[in-house]
Amino acid sequence: MLHQVSGRAGREEEKGNVYLQSFNPETRVMKALASGARDDFLYVEAEQRKLANMPPFSRLAGIIVSGRDEGQVVEVSKKLGQSAPHGKGIQTLGPADAPMYRLRGKFRRRLLVRADKQIDIQKAIDHWLKDFKIPFAIDCGNGVANTVLCEILDKLNLNYQGLHLTPDGEFPNHHPDPTNEKNLEDLKATLIGDCNLGFAYDGDADRIAVLTQKYNIKGDMLALLFSKTMKNPVIIGEVTYSQNIFDEMNQNSKTIMDKTGYSNLRLKLKELNADLAA
Repeated sequence: MLHQVSGRAGREEEKGNVYLQSFNPETRVMKALASGARDDFLYVEAEQRKLANMPPFSRLAGIIVSGRDEGQVVEVSKKLGQSAPHGKGIQTLGPADAPMYRLRGKFRRRLLVRADKQIDIQKAIDHWLKDFKIPFAIDCGNGVANTVLCEILDKLNLNYQGLHLTPDGEFPNHHPDPTNEKNLEDLKATLIGDCNLGFAYDGDADRIAVLTQKYNIKGDMLALLFSKTMKNPVIIGEVTYSQNIFDEMNQNSKTIMDKTGYSNLRLKLKELNADLAA
């Protein structure tokens, strides 16, 4: 690419000058560019890549694990590495710190999957990640969530524990209101050992509680977490949000405060063509 860019200079009657700035001027690629010995460099580079079985003589795909909790990023990348593709013609390297270990406040670890050219590397990765079994729990509260939920989770082959799955209008276990801490006791009891994530649904499955072993992640915090994955979003938040949440989201989002309630948020979302309402 640098060679192509430098070719843009000197196309008029006057010869042009190309200046390359590098922290590593002694590397072979920089020396080759400076000396004009492009073909020699390409020959040596191709031979080395062939010996190392690197592209274009193989296929290579990178998997990045990123997040704001460094310990969790390390743990998830290790678990991914334990179940990563290994065998004839395919190998997974890592996990290791990504070249840019921290980017926009997130820690990053990388795994590299290398495969022979005749292997469908995308299919191998899909199979690997589909079976990635991070345990979690769900509590449907005997509401309607499980008319579809477990079928979806089973088809994804996910590792979950289900509570109170059968729809029952008498709600024999607890009232299906995840905003009441008392109704989360059964779900909290499952969050031990490796299970560090739980979801509780209300009766008609349009509200949710997200729990970890340490936290009950409220709606305003969920909106903040979602906003971190979006580029300059417009987000509608309920008046119940804390000011700190609005201040934090406004660093990379445009937020609009509105009345509480699903119907109000839905109307405002449509009216303003916003990216998220929560």
